[in-house]
Amino acid sequence: MEKAFGLSHILFLVFAIAAMAAGIILIKKYCKSEKSIRLATYIVAGLMLASLIWNRVSLAVLGWGTEPSPDPDWRNVLPAAYCPFVGLVIPFCLLLFRKNWSHPIFHCLLYVAFIGGLVTLVMPATMIGNGDTTIFATRTLSNLFYHGFAVFLPLLMLFTKTFKPNWRYWWAYLLGLCVQVTFGLFLMDTTGLYDAMFLTKPFVKDTPLSWWLVGILSTVIFFIVSLSYEYGPVLVRKFRKFPDKQASEV
Repeated sequence: MEKAFGLSHILFLVFAIAAMAAGIILIKKYCKSEKSIRLATYIVAGLMLASLIWNRVSLAVLGWGTEPSPDPDWRNVLPAAYCPFVGLVIPFCLLLFRKNWSHPIFHCLLYVAFIGGLVTLVMPATMIGNGDTTIFATRTLSNLFYHGFAVFLPLLMLFTKTFKPNWRYWWAYLLGLCVQVTFGLFLMDTTGLYDAMFLTKPFVKDTPLSWWLVGILSTVIFFIVSLSYEYGPVLVRKFRKFPDKQASEV
């Protein structure tokens, strides 16, 4: 089975980081108008949705896991985890709230997408669990591509200033998590997916990272990062205004 941080995984990470950096640089350089920036954002969101569909169909057709030979299961198409849920919803919200991409709903969806995508790419224990012998197998590769776009899209919207973090929308993040938990409970009741939204198991096997603990930690991180984004530059500018004491004495 493909191992985390094997050669192919490291090469993919290098490729993903280079592609994200190049994509942001090229979009900022050649997309000068708001219309062109929004078009580029729609394309990235569309690619994310396409890779998500590829991944969920692959899991439904090929099954999930390795013991002993996974059976196909149509329920794997359903967005029963946080990452596929936000990946399915974000493109439609971009269209629905196209005049305001700083709408409170994005202060949940984009954060969940970014955190989930980043953790999955860096800690692929949650990704390489299909028993694939190569990272280029359809289930694993599609998962990598989806989570790569899930990281790239929030970064693109941040660097192009179509989305701005705001600590005042901390409630939107909590509300969004509650909606996803409610959807998970619905799936558990109607389809028998008892691990939907990780409500009955930790995010990473044999760890205390349950959904409520991760929810609290991610909320704290969201608050600190968004607060720093707004007031960090202000503090830096104020600090620079203070003259160097030794220089003034000389």
